[in-house]
Amino acid sequence: MTVGKIAAIVGGLVVLAVVALGAVLASLDFNDMKGLVAEKVKEATGRELVMAGDLDLELSLSPSLTLRQVSFKNAAWGSRPEMARLAHFSAEVALMPLISGNIEVKRLVLDGLELILETDTKGQGNWVFDTAGKAGGEAGEAAAGSGALPKVDNVLVKNIKILWRDGQSKESREINIAKLEAKAAEAGKIALSFAVSLAGQIISGSGQIGAPERLMDTSAPYPIDLELQAAGAKIKVVGSIAKPMEGAGLDLKLEVAGQDLKALGAVLGAELPLGGPYALKTGLKGLPAAVALDGLALKLAGSDLGGSLKLDLSGPRPGVAGKLAANLIDLTPLMPTAPAKTAKPAESAKKGDRVFPDDPLPLDALSLVDIDLSLSAKTVKARKLVLNDLVLKLSNAGGKAELKLSKARLEKAQLSARLALSELAGTPRVSTRYKVKALDVGKLLKDLEITDLLVLRADANGDLAGSGGSVRALMAGLSGKADVVAGKGSVASEYVNLIGADLIGELMPWAEKKANTEINCV
Repeated sequence: MTVGKIAAIVGGLVVLAVVALGAVLASLDFNDMKGLVAEKVKEATGRELVMAGDLDLELSLSPSLTLRQVSFKNAAWGSRPEMARLAHFSAEVALMPLISGNIEVKRLVLDGLELILETDTKGQGNWVFDTAGKAGGEAGEAAAGSGALPKVDNVLVKNIKILWRDGQSKESREINIAKLEAKAAEAGKIALSFAVSLAGQIISGSGQIGAPERLMDTSAPYPIDLELQAAGAKIKVVGSIAKPMEGAGLDLKLEVAGQDLKALGAVLGAELPLGGPYALKTGLKGLPAAVALDGLALKLAGSDLGGSLKLDLSGPRPGVAGKLAANLIDLTPLMPTAPAKTAKPAESAKKGDRVFPDDPLPLDALSLVDIDLSLSAKTVKARKLVLNDLVLKLSNAGGKAELKLSKARLEKAQLSARLALSELAGTPRVSTRYKVKALDVGKLLKDLEITDLLVLRADANGDLAGSGGSVRALMAGLSGKADVVAGKGSVASEYVNLIGADLIGELMPWAEKKANTEINCV
């Protein structure tokens, strides 16, 4: 007997076996299996799975399974009886790979899913099952031995509603997926297109990511190439993740640009203080314990910022480190609106009123995060106040915080300062050093919209320290030295009269009434 005849006989037997299997399966009513499936689900989760619709199986070289009207019970404390309700599910698989023990899904359709994810008042989620401890080990063993994920060629998801409710904060969010389609592409990739509604805004996108089976393959990075549109913003993410199942080896390029930052904030569920055009470019590297932003370039509300940042979660406290540089930082949009000026002079402070607050200082903040940040900026603006050539460093480690202004220029004045905050035996201690040279005090007060009645230039330096649990206590116990040296200047007599007109009149009745009172030196 020739090899060809043997192959023909074997092939014929396989075909007969498949036909016979199909005939047997076709004679079965798969609805009889729904009770068994529901029983197994309850054993694994402690909750009921109800399949109200028919369970249909269509036999061919690509068998398909269809489920309709499926629901899964919610936690006993949940806000509604069902955690999930599904209108339609179907899956079409390739027959020959299935016979050899491999699952190859040719098409998967999920239509009309309503899913609620919520927590109770203690923060426990409804996705935590009563039998999680019992079934968790078995499920983990099964997952460990399950091998590669099934190959999926085509996925269509539509009419999906996902509701999030926080039982502690009482906040809720709703996500609607109008359509999400994924199709197999070249070289182990899938092509994505989707449209999602979040906070009343449509988020759409397209691109390519790695196929599901590549999530388990660590021999090559998992690729990502996506473009999204949301609230007028264009978002582009390109790169890879070396070990996606471990959340390690992130290497992405991120670009975000739009015309209204507040609109984007609404989508993210955050009320942002700034609006207007914005653009961000940065590299994202790292994970899981640390992530770095390299090549950061941000433009927002006329300001710009560049450099690098790193968030490190590997230590006992989170750490933030970075070096930033800017051409212009305009703080004016972040400042509160100046109060309207009144014609009447302000009333004198009542007896018992204090300038400095007695609120406790937030010492807990010193132990929350370690900080090592530096900033150099050519120009920093705050309304009419303009600083140039600023070099600033902020650090916090071991409960000791320091803000150091190495240099800055205000008009012709040169500024430098250091402010340190630490805790000694539970009591805050503050120390400061500062040096000011050739400061135009009059112009500064005018720019700050305090007064325009003073003309004076001065030098100042100081070395002060104090301790106390509030700003008032610190100021009351402040000690050290503070020197001010001023040359000739003048103050409007109108201002002097406001300070003590009656006293000056009694002490100097012969004084000539002049528009300005001269200051010779201080």
